[in-house]
Amino acid sequence: MSLNPDTKVLSYYDVLLRQSDLDLFTGPHWLNDQCIAFYFEYLIHEVYPKSADVLLVPGATSYLLATSKPTASAHQQSLPHKISPPRLTLLSNYRCRSS
Repeated sequence: MSLNPDTKVLSYYDVLLRQSDLDLFTGPHWLNDQCIAFYFEYLIHEVYPKSADVLLVPGATSYLLATSKPTASAHQQSLPHKISPPRLTLLSNYRCRSS
């Protein structure tokens, strides 16, 4: 019996995964925003919970930074304020072209 693609499977902090998100892991598919957001949430809360050395920029923020006019104030406001720059920053890249 297959589940409805809209069935809620996991709620983890700010991310809700549905069956259709999990189905992406069963074949050669691109991961969607929700899968990437889940992984970032997992890293933030389980792997680097109190680390100031790691900055994980969510997909929505990456998209906003990539598509907005480059003004220093907008970009500074969209990222978390830290005293010192992180040693590692991860952003999602959504630019995919089909051939």
